[in-house]
Amino acid sequence: MMTTMRLSLKALEGGDNLLIFPENTGAEGEIGHYHLDGVGKLYDGFVLTAQLYYKHTGKRLTFISMIIRRDTKRMLFGPGITYDPENGSKEERTRISEEAYKEMIRLYEKASSASARKFSF
Repeated sequence: MMTTMRLSLKALEGGDNLLIFPENTGAEGEIGHYHLDGVGKLYDGFVLTAQLYYKHTGKRLTFISMIIRRDTKRMLFGPGITYDPENGSKEERTRISEEAYKEMIRLYEKASSASARKFSF
């Protein structure tokens, strides 16, 4: 885990973006894999990336929710959710993970509509 965090920080500091899959595959009701239909509960540990990034750079990291629906061949992105170092670390982990989860559900439902852009697999 620490190696992943160090490599993630190095990539972010170098101007790269990260793609994070924060679904909690060990959550109650899960069977050890990602949801194939709908959105699974999120593990809030991904927010530690923003906390460490801020500590190292003084810059606030923004997370962008994304959903892909294979059945409708649609991909959507939500608005950014920016880390706020003024909040307590636990409160911020909860806030960001809950906002991201709600946005992913909204995007999943919207991806079934005709207004979402199609892509090919």
